[in-house]
Amino acid sequence: MIRGSIRRYYDGENDFEDLIKLIETANVTFQRVQKKGTEKSPEYNDEIQFNYTKGLADYRSHLYKRVDGIKSEFTNEVISQSSRFEKLVFISSKVAELQRAINNLSQSATGFSHSSFTFSNLSAEEGVRVSLTEADIQEYYEVMKKYSDQAMDHIKILEASVQNSSNDDFPQLKPVAPDPNEPSNSKPLAFFDYFYASRGFTRFHNNFYPNSDEDYYNVASIDKDKEVVTYEEYNPEDGEPYTYTREFKQELLDKVYSEFLKAKKFIDAQVNSLDSEASINLFLKLLLYQLRHLHNALEKYPEATKYDTNHYVLKAFVRFIFDKYEPFVENHKEVNYFKKILNPNAEPQPNIVPSPVTQRMLPHKEVVMAFKWVANPA
Repeated sequence: MIRGSIRRYYDGENDFEDLIKLIETANVTFQRVQKKGTEKSPEYNDEIQFNYTKGLADYRSHLYKRVDGIKSEFTNEVISQSSRFEKLVFISSKVAELQRAINNLSQSATGFSHSSFTFSNLSAEEGVRVSLTEADIQEYYEVMKKYSDQAMDHIKILEASVQNSSNDDFPQLKPVAPDPNEPSNSKPLAFFDYFYASRGFTRFHNNFYPNSDEDYYNVASIDKDKEVVTYEEYNPEDGEPYTYTREFKQELLDKVYSEFLKAKKFIDAQVNSLDSEASINLFLKLLLYQLRHLHNALEKYPEATKYDTNHYVLKAFVRFIFDKYEPFVENHKEVNYFKKILNPNAEPQPNIVPSPVTQRMLPHKEVVMAFKWVANPA
């Protein structure tokens, strides 16, 4: 089994494109993998992969999910086209694309065959002699035929519905409700309110670790003390293995840093949109109140407070406001409170430098500079 290839090829972002990938080829791979036993008495599993899925049940599951997704997401794509003519053009292009993929599979009195059938024995150099032919994978072809026909039938029914309707007959997409945790001009700190006050950090932390059988499939090791997950994958081109790691501290830093930059832009945009000094003062005053609330929430949040990054980002916002909008906040009663947070033993300096631990985990020069919390006047 070439582990990891499912994640690479079938990401679920576009069900129609994934369906095409699942049926336009018939790539079969064999590999003998040692699972148990000792060096003297090893035990092996023979693993067969079809179009980068883990056997017949997994292939059927992927097809089912893609066809089911097409019945909802593809329909919405059709509805989103602005006119009846554009809807028909869109559907026709997809019908042609799907038909080209389906045409690779043919059926005769002896069974199915696929014009793009290939077989690779990744264990051949180890002396394993295995050769699979199309006669060995007829069940895969039957499943391929079943679900590709279902997808085509649905698209054809949709096409007929559009052909028999006018522009006004076809439903319009309902607007998607805005995410309350997404920042905006009026709520630039919405994400951090969710992350700390509403304890969204816990969900982010839990989602770092594998949560399903598919997630665990290509996990090589999990170090919960260092919060590092190591994955083992194989290059589908040459079958060579490689590993990569994910570090929670690094992913937390990347997430918080990107949200920090996003929120800064919204703060600037809101200040620029206000037409009086009083309204700017009020907006910044409310921001400082919210930052104090977030700081207090973080201090009472044991799971999140142990990470330096969570503290530095709140200090970063305060430093940004103090540096860029000092005339509007210099008389605010929260200033002394925030000065103590920024530097409890002295007056705050122009920069706040992260701890050595945080410095070591910074990914590159740009982020190192950002985590010195220098306000960018641009």
